Amino acid sequence: MGRLSRIHVLAVTLVIGVGIAAGFFLGLMKPRMANIKTLEDNIATEEAKAAERPKVETKLKEAQLERAGLEAKWNAIMDAKMSSISLKDPYKAMFEINAESPTYAPQIVSAIDSDPNVRFLSTLNFPGISWQPPSQAMGLRVFPQGSFHLRVKNFGVLLEWLRHTDQLPRVMEIGNTISITGPSPNLDVAFPVTFYIFYRDAAQLTVPRAGGAGASAARGAGGRGTGGMPRGGGMPGGGGRSSGGRGGR
Repeated sequence: MGRLSRIHVLAVTLVIGVGIAAGFFLGLMKPRMANIKTLEDNIATEEAKAAERPKVETKLKEAQLERAGLEAKWNAIMDAKMSSISLKDPYKAMFEINAESPTYAPQIVSAIDSDPNVRFLSTLNFPGISWQPPSQAMGLRVFPQGSFHLRVKNFGVLLEWLRHTDQLPRVMEIGNTISITGPSPNLDVAFPVTFYIFYRDAAQLTVPRAGGAGASAARGAGGRGTGGMPRGGGMPGGGGRSSGGRGGR
């Protein structure tokens, strides 16, 4: 009986020892297992990101191509319709702007009257900047013209002309009111307009947004006007109708 008791004691002691060792082992391993689980989760996350990389790179290339296209359109509009005067030498620019401003009206009127079914009946005013050297931050000049009068052969001619104001030699914004009088042929049409001249190397360019449903001087691509930004910048947008390149500079 005493011999069995010793065996029992040894067995119990052994079991307790194994239990203590197992507890100690588990106590050491539990945080390590947690760390392993965290690492496995991180690996899975990074692998998922890596799988998305080709898609992200494709989207990046598409965005870069789109930006390059918009920049090319903006530069084309700057070359065709905006002033080529540099503001870096303000004293030289002062003389050049005052000499260039009076040339805008004849160019625009000539472009309008080149259509035998449309005649321009009012006057355009593009004042100079007096004799004050311009700031390089001037960015653009805005020329509100008030009422802009046309005589057109009929309503169809008017609609066609309005669709192609992007072909005028300067950027033009059409207001949100229009007056049409007289029977066809020879309708008299009047609406407010504003012309914009941007300077390529201005330190800061800003486009005022049109109030209402009228045209904007800043509508993205293909001769539909552009937003205010320097050459090579992105293209902010605007709403409405703008003008483009009928006639020369």
